[in-house]
Amino acid sequence: MDTTASRTAPAAIAGGLGWFAFPFGTLAIADTHVPGPGGLAWFALTMTAGAALLVAGIVGLRARHNHTFGRLGVAGTVLTALAVALMGGGVGVEVVTLATSGELNAVGHVATLIGFLLLLPGSILLGVAVAKAGVLASARALGTTLALTVPVGIGVATVVGALAGPDSDFGFWLGLTAPTGAAWILLGAAALRRTGDRVPVGA
Repeated sequence: MDTTASRTAPAAIAGGLGWFAFPFGTLAIADTHVPGPGGLAWFALTMTAGAALLVAGIVGLRARHNHTFGRLGVAGTVLTALAVALMGGGVGVEVVTLATSGELNAVGHVATLIGFLLLLPGSILLGVAVAKAGVLASARALGTTLALTVPVGIGVATVVGALAGPDSDFGFWLGLTAPTGAAWILLGAAALRRTGDRVPVGA
C-alpha cells in the first residue's frame, strides 16, 4: 500500500470538510460578529486545524507524485500550502486574541487575505499539474476544479454577500474557504481510491 497517500489523503478530506463547514459557523454570530467560546472553538477546529490537515494533504499529494508533477507542481504545492497555512494561521491568531482580549487582530486578518491572494496562482498551478499528470481518476476534472476554486470563490462571495447584506460575513467566508474545501475533499477521495486500488490481493 502507498503509505504516503493512505495517511495524507484522509487528512486532505478532513481538512477540506473543515474548510467547507467553517463559513456556516459565522451564521451563529451574524448579529454580534463576536463569537463566544463555542464559536471560537468551531473556528479553531474547522479553519485552523483544518488548514494544518490540508497542508499535510497538499504536501502528501506532491510527495506521492514527485516524478509526474514537475516544476509546475512544485510551485503550485509551495504556493498553495503557504496560502492555506497563512489563512488558517490568520484565523488562529484572531481566535487567540478574541479569546484573550475580546478584540479582533488586524495582523491575523491581513495574513488571511494575503493567503487568499496566494491561493489564486497556487491553485491554478497545482490544478494544471494534477490535470497534466493524469495520475488520479478524473484527473482533468479534478485539476480544473482545483484551478477554478479562487475565481469561483470570488463569485460566490460577491453574489452571496450581496444577497446576505453588508452586515453578514457569511458570503465573504463562504467564498474564501468552501470552494477550496470542496476541491480537496474530491482530491483526497480520488487519492484514497487510487491507494485502495493498489493494495495487492491477499495483503
